[in-house]
Amino acid sequence: MILGSNDVYLIAAIALAYSLFSTLVMEKIGNPKRLAQLQKQSGEIQKRLQEALKSNDDHKISAATKEYDTTLMPIMKETLILQFKPMLVVLPVFILLSGQMREHFVEFIVTLPFQLPIFIQHLERFPNWRDTFGVIGWFILCILGWGLAISIIKSLWEKYNQSKTPPALGPSDPSSKSS
Repeated sequence: MILGSNDVYLIAAIALAYSLFSTLVMEKIGNPKRLAQLQKQSGEIQKRLQEALKSNDDHKISAATKEYDTTLMPIMKETLILQFKPMLVVLPVFILLSGQMREHFVEFIVTLPFQLPIFIQHLERFPNWRDTFGVIGWFILCILGWGLAISIIKSLWEKYNQSKTPPALGPSDPSSKSS
């Protein structure tokens, strides 16, 4: 099929729906705010351990190692769980959609006007540059593109909302004085 085919747009629309669905699942089940908090804590613990090792102070090293062993392991466990839980929902939907697309778009082929590096086939010739894709390849490319676009839009929206938030009223604010 050529790039102007309706199937190209239909598959791209299905990929958009899947990308929106996976973003929602990641947001609701994955708890990205908690994940960011855990990653920050983990980085602080690792930084303290590195500083203790550089100091060559046995007491500091012992305390930092103990904190690393007792605190970091539960953080890492929770991080892995938060990252894995959304995959239990998103991956089966991806597998189901992929199977349905293989059945409905049997002879689908799209040729792009440019080549893209493909990293999963023929690892001995890494990377492989291709411009022709079947239905699953096109679906995955669309998911990646839509996912990137959604991530950028979400990030810009959050920055916009943060800049729009009014400052808290304090004693120095003239509008906070009562008459």
